[in-house]
Amino acid sequence: MNPGLRQLLDRSIIFPLQRKGARLLTKAALFVLSAFAFLIAILFSMAAFFIWLVQVAGAIIASLAVAGLFFTMAIVAILFALYSGREQKPATAKVKEPLRPAAAPSQSAPPDARGAEDAERAERITEAVVPILEVLQALGWKREELALLASAELAKKLPPLTLVGLALICGFLIGRVHTLPFGSANKKEAE
Repeated sequence: MNPGLRQLLDRSIIFPLQRKGARLLTKAALFVLSAFAFLIAILFSMAAFFIWLVQVAGAIIASLAVAGLFFTMAIVAILFALYSGREQKPATAKVKEPLRPAAAPSQSAPPDARGAEDAERAERITEAVVPILEVLQALGWKREELALLASAELAKKLPPLTLVGLALICGFLIGRVHTLPFGSANKKEAE
């Protein structure tokens, strides 16, 4: 091979690929290191949570609570993986639409289904919240009214799958806190 051509190939193809490969390898190593550190941090935080829960509620309740937390996280992760796979299919269809030839006047583009679903869901949430708000206003419970309004706004903005996961986690934690005998009122009743 001609030395000039070889030098040109080295400068234009081989050296940039080597530099990109080195950068990619560095990023991959840093990603693996950060993922490992994150895993260790989660393990130690779960150990601390378990130790604290053993002191508060006992070993059996603590074991069940930590197992339930991991089970809930696994279910949410599985549902998220299933849900995110379905969401990508319409996005690929949207990318292909501009490549098609111009549509005839009889063919019209479908309306944005996701925006319509979100608007319909927001409408249903508003309809469900209004009677409860009226009752809370009649009772004069301002904190509960504000909490309901805030949760309704949150429900309108979050996707349904995230709301299900959040409800599962909150329900589990509230159920655990409600049944734990660590309040002073419960101690007096036990005596």
